[in-house]
Amino acid sequence: MHAFVKRRDTFTQFDFPGGHDTVPVAINNRDEIVGLFTDAVGLTHAFTLRRGVFTQFDPPGTVGFSAAFGINAQGFIVGSFTDADGNFHGYFDRQGVFTQLDFPRRYLDRRQWH
Repeated sequence: MHAFVKRRDTFTQFDFPGGHDTVPVAINNRDEIVGLFTDAVGLTHAFTLRRGVFTQFDPPGTVGFSAAFGINAQGFIVGSFTDADGNFHGYFDRQGVFTQLDFPRRYLDRRQWH
């Protein structure tokens, strides 16, 4: 799977270097792109594409999967990752400072929903 960006009537294909299945998810008004790609051994990582430079990143504690789902005008990124126990977590990346975001457990038990 290849990624592309369309500007006016021009399509430009791009792929994370050495990766497979590059999936862009979001772009901001500064043309910074975030998404995910699969590496040579099948693990999924988040990436940014800024000014033509790709950067792979995984929030601290990531094991096996990370993805970036959004980027705002200030370059702050949101996404998710899995930990060593296979649990999914959300994250917020503010210029390399990661904050883990988890839905409060009390809302995960449907028996408590009204």
